[in-house]
Amino acid sequence: MAKRTLIYRSHRGLLISVFIFFGTLALYWPSISYDYINIDDADYAAQNLYVKQGFTKEAVIWAFTTTKRANWHPVTWLSYMADVQFMGSSARTHHLVNLLLHALNAVLLFIVLRWMTKAVWPSLITALLFAVHPLNIESVVWIAERKNVLSTLFWLLVMWCYSSYAVNKDVKAYLSALVLFALGLMTKPMLVTLPCVLLLLDFWPLGRLSLGAKVRDHRISALKNWGLLMGEKIPFFILTAASCIVTFWAQHIEGAVKSLETFPLTLRIVNALVSYALYLQKIVWPHSLAIFYPYPSHYQGWQITGAILLLTALSYLALHTMKRHPYVLFGWLWYLGTLVPVIGIVQVGDQAMADRYAYIPAIGVFISVVWGVQALIRQKGINLVAAATAPGLAIAALASVTWHQTPYWQNSQTLLRHAIAVTKDNHLAHNNLGGEYAQKGEFDKAVRHYFKALRAKPEYWKAQYNLGLAMDRMGRPTDALDHYYKTLQLKPDYDEAHINIGRTLAELDRWGEARDHFRKAIHINPRNASAHNNLATALARQGRMQEARTHFQQAVDIDPYMESAIIPLAMIHAHQGEIDAAQAVLEAGYRRLPDNASIVYELGRLHHQRGDLDQAAANYRKAIALSPQNGEALNGLARIYFQKQQYEEALRLYLKLSQLFPDHPEADYNIACVYARQHQSRNALTWLRQAIEKGYRDWEQIKTDPDLESIRHTPEFEKLMRYR
Repeated sequence: MAKRTLIYRSHRGLLISVFIFFGTLALYWPSISYDYINIDDADYAAQNLYVKQGFTKEAVIWAFTTTKRANWHPVTWLSYMADVQFMGSSARTHHLVNLLLHALNAVLLFIVLRWMTKAVWPSLITALLFAVHPLNIESVVWIAERKNVLSTLFWLLVMWCYSSYAVNKDVKAYLSALVLFALGLMTKPMLVTLPCVLLLLDFWPLGRLSLGAKVRDHRISALKNWGLLMGEKIPFFILTAASCIVTFWAQHIEGAVKSLETFPLTLRIVNALVSYALYLQKIVWPHSLAIFYPYPSHYQGWQITGAILLLTALSYLALHTMKRHPYVLFGWLWYLGTLVPVIGIVQVGDQAMADRYAYIPAIGVFISVVWGVQALIRQKGINLVAAATAPGLAIAALASVTWHQTPYWQNSQTLLRHAIAVTKDNHLAHNNLGGEYAQKGEFDKAVRHYFKALRAKPEYWKAQYNLGLAMDRMGRPTDALDHYYKTLQLKPDYDEAHINIGRTLAELDRWGEARDHFRKAIHINPRNASAHNNLATALARQGRMQEARTHFQQAVDIDPYMESAIIPLAMIHAHQGEIDAAQAVLEAGYRRLPDNASIVYELGRLHHQRGDLDQAAANYRKAIALSPQNGEALNGLARIYFQKQQYEEALRLYLKLSQLFPDHPEADYNIACVYARQHQSRNALTWLRQAIEKGYRDWEQIKTDPDLESIRHTPEFEKLMRYR
């Protein structure tokens, strides 16, 4: 027995880590089968063509230069690319990696706390609270929140390295902390508060900074002065400042920072105070959790007063117990400080608060409570069984809530319906649920939810815009235009509204007006590839090919994956006799979109035009493999077989075309030509008659086509010619 106990103690940390890791995996494991949701997942993974490449030179450069999603976070983009590179691009892959990161974070939290405090059981309980708390579901299960779980991994590693440096004076550990901090900032800028947390670590549990609390380790008492400790943090604060500048720049470029007119400063301050209290409420009693909490137009007096009294009371408690229980102040300041970047004084987005924002701040609350309860148990001499029962029940209860809450995230409909059920006037949930219905072609349901979104928030331009899209899809262009114009009244600088007005006008054959709106979209956003592409299409329609070519080229330069610009750009080059330039455009498109059947077909057509029949046939075959019902590729390959006098192969493909497109007489005509070349007059005449009955009316072609020479002088042919 003694030997077994010794083995357990020597491996206790490892066994606990394994328990935390696999327990967390088990709790969230069903989530790896969940689908993408229609909030942000498309931009981050589902439809991001750079991410779906994996690690290519072009994708990596994009990751370090883009401000997509109003952030500069290249490490986050690279993590998605790593998923694709090594495991594929399915939602399951991204969910699995998010879950593994969260489980690893829980283990790291235990290891770091145990390393710094030497307290095993409080560290374990804190890590388990973090692992199972329902408030963290959003960060774990939402694919778009990779930045949250990944940046927290860097956060915890920085703490570990910094504490190692503080205790052992290990310069390598300090430099490692600095590098990891930089990587964390490149994952999510919320880490800007981490240097302040490192100062808190100096206070407790490292004991390097005395605020009246008892110093734990006399060996480092000489370091207890603000100057030296602040000096250690200067490189961290420099990185913080750089991150703040880059983040503000990225958010300004993308228009994510809300104006004081939209969210007045007084309302922001009030919302911040109430949100601090609400986060605490959800940590203690996690109910009515939603992906989006609408920003209220005002708060009741009792809410503001209650929040101020709660925050004041807890601040007083933390300060009053600072000497005897420094962890209370540590955890409270951690909570208050780490929420500052997302508390809404600088408002980004329309949300009043978000569960994901509490992923790191809640750790401070857990630490204060767990270490405080441990002190109370020791002070009161509470029985160990009873002492273990309370946290055990709390963890089990939280895990149960998480187990039942997580399935709401299985798809967009379940998630958004739940948000509507537990919140009031949730315009975003109604709007995105409408989008989900629209995607499935259920436009009546979509329209109902868009109108509900507008009732909840009349100035919500996205719902107006989506109503325009829905009306367009329903074949109501006049109503679509009405909603697009209303969108511009709410958001005059919305380039996509101009683009869709232009598209709708083009469908009504009002090309001049359409062109004007495409130009307005470009004026608003010169980097909008779709605007350039649509303007080029309008110009080409008006015969202004040189201008069209310029804008198609700009569209491709901005978005090298835009098939709808690549193909017409190549066609214009070819039409202007620049065959090499056309081929270069198509080959560049093919390198980026090797599975795009249309580009592969156009390459085949270009080679066919140049007389390179073998290469053309190879391209046609690949296009058919990618899209078995690609009529153009089937026809092109059949023509090559016909030119090579491989009539049986040509006949096989033309017969397939006739089956696929029974209302098109061209395949039947070509079948007649094949039979005529084979001197099978009866079959040739039968298929020629069928082509004419289906509407083939190129009588000059029939009269002069050399392929029909063998049947031209028959009585049956002369009878068919009377159909004219």
